[in-house]
Amino acid sequence: MSRRVNRLRRVAGVALLAALATGCGGSQEPASPAASEPETAAADSTPSPTAASPTADVPGSDICELLTTEEVTAVIGAAHEGSVAIVGTIADGGQCVWTTDAAGDLYATGASNLELVLWVPGGINPVPSEAPAAGSDEVVETSNGSYFASADRVLLLQVTGEKVDDAAVVEQTRALVTVLRSRL
Repeated sequence: MSRRVNRLRRVAGVALLAALATGCGGSQEPASPAASEPETAAADSTPSPTAASPTADVPGSDICELLTTEEVTAVIGAAHEGSVAIVGTIADGGQCVWTTDAAGDLYATGASNLELVLWVPGGINPVPSEAPAAGSDEVVETSNGSYFASADRVLLLQVTGEKVDDAAVVEQTRALVTVLRSRL
C-alpha cells in the first residue's frame, strides 16, 4: 500500500509543479537551468547554508539552497537535482526534489528522492489541511517525512521512491526539520 501512496504523492507533486508553472507569472514557461536568469527579488531573503547545495547552479531555485549537499547525501545518498522538480522560490512557494538517479529521473527504478515543498498561505496553491499553520511550532509527521512551519511559510520535507519505507531514512529526513527551521 505504501508504494500506492508514494505514487499518489508523486502525482500530487507533478500537479503542484504544473500549477506553479502555469500560475506564477502569466506566460512564463518553466526555465531550463542553462537558459534561466537568477531571481533577484528573493536574493535578500535567501538563507546561507554552510556548504553548496547540489542545485546551487540552478538559478532562481532558492528553495534548493535550504539544504546542503552533505545534508541531502546523508539522507538519500549521492544526490542530483530532479530533472523536472525544481520550481518556485522561498518568496512565492514551490519545491525542490533531489534524486539518487544520475539522470535526474525521479521515477527511475531504484531512485530515492528527498522532496522539499514550500507553501505560502493565501498563495496560488492551498496549504494542505493536515499541515500546521504558518507561525506554528507544531510538526506533523507523515509516514515518510514531516510538515512544519516557519513564521510565514508551511513546508513538507519527505523521502519518496525506493527508500520511502526505510525507517532510518525517514527519521533522518525528519531530523532535518530543525535545520530547515533555523534557515527560514
